[in-house]
Amino acid sequence: MENLIQTLASIRSEKNNFIERLDLIAGYSASELREIETRYNLSIYGQFQTLLMTMGKCSGRLLLGGEIRIFNKLNQPNGSFFGREYQNAWQTSYDLQDFIQEHNFIVD
Repeated sequence: MENLIQTLASIRSEKNNFIERLDLIAGYSASELREIETRYNLSIYGQFQTLLMTMGKCSGRLLLGGEIRIFNKLNQPNGSFFGREYQNAWQTSYDLQDFIQEHNFIVD
């Protein structure tokens, strides 16, 4: 994985668009990975850690997109997309309530 970018550069061809933007490839730093581990209470190690440190922020459009988002500041436990407010809003939505009533689900 350490030589991935050099290997990709060596097989790059102008005839195909397989590897479009090697200059955009960016990974997370060790301190950023520690912050992710702390924030989400998980362990990142092995090949997954190497992948994130090599191209975790941006794969240079190698993986069918401009970015691989693993860490987003909006997804904090108290953030609007991750916390209890979002869960409560989702659980009390009219669409969900209609679905529960229609299928006779029991909700505690």
